[in-house]
Amino acid sequence: MAAEQPVMFESQSVAGSELPPVPPNLPADACTILLFYQYKEPLWTKKEHKAVLNGLMAVANKHGVTGRGRIAPEGANCTLTGTAEGVRAFCRGMREFNPLFNETDFKLTDNLPVSERRRRRR
Repeated sequence: MAAEQPVMFESQSVAGSELPPVPPNLPADACTILLFYQYKEPLWTKKEHKAVLNGLMAVANKHGVTGRGRIAPEGANCTLTGTAEGVRAFCRGMREFNPLFNETDFKLTDNLPVSERRRRRR
């Protein structure tokens, strides 16, 4: 008999709106994946680019979020994972850090197996 597959809670658009609540009854070891990109026009200056990179890393570290991202003068493109609470706290932290991220369509998918967790990259 095949093992029962977890029910995933699919992403929904959150650009300019509240993040969805954490689904009830998530297993303690469930993983949430976050996908987002945010273009920047005009381009970030070198100083702004460095500040966004450092800010994103600080917010991710604070909330235990790991994964991969590209932060360039043209914007940010990331695939990150963490707990449902940590990922949502990261999104709120980015919105507080820089108002540009209020426009970001953070795409969250909850209840993935812990094996989907992305390792920390430097």
